[in-house]
Amino acid sequence: MKILKDPYNTFSSIYKNSDKYTGTALVLTVVWICVSSLCGILFIINNPILLSNNIINTLWNWIITPAISPLITIASYAIAISLVYKKSLNRIRPISILIAITCIPRIISSALLITHRIAIEASTLTIPISNVLSPIAILLLYFAVKVIERDEKDTNVFKKFIVIICVYQVIRFLLSFVRL
Repeated sequence: MKILKDPYNTFSSIYKNSDKYTGTALVLTVVWICVSSLCGILFIINNPILLSNNIINTLWNWIITPAISPLITIASYAIAISLVYKKSLNRIRPISILIAITCIPRIISSALLITHRIAIEASTLTIPISNVLSPIAILLLYFAVKVIERDEKDTNVFKKFIVIICVYQVIRFLLSFVRL
């Protein structure tokens, strides 16, 4: 909850001491991968007709792609931030750690999707919660960008944040051609 109370100082501490948070970022990423894969598996179980079509496409679309999507998300944001701020490649690791931690609301939202896959009635509760978590994740990313920019005020951060989001979307668009 410290992240929500004082995001700038919390992310500043994480960024400065990124070595201490490597394990946390890895655990969060692995949890996100497992949850995303489980959502895909549950979708296939609930829709067995998918397996009768093309099993390779089904596995790619519902298990493999969701499993690597968290890694692609973190890497895409890290690359976008590095490009916009012209950070050297040796800063990608601390940036990636910061991004993985900002994705906690996304991980929770993915976990809620499991509940939705198990019992469709749960969507009455899970969809509104996920709708709240999405902007929280964006705001946390904004504070992470402020830390990387080292700007407590809002001088140029907002403009660069918009550019980062655009670069991220271009990267994801390009990756969509290989169905990622």
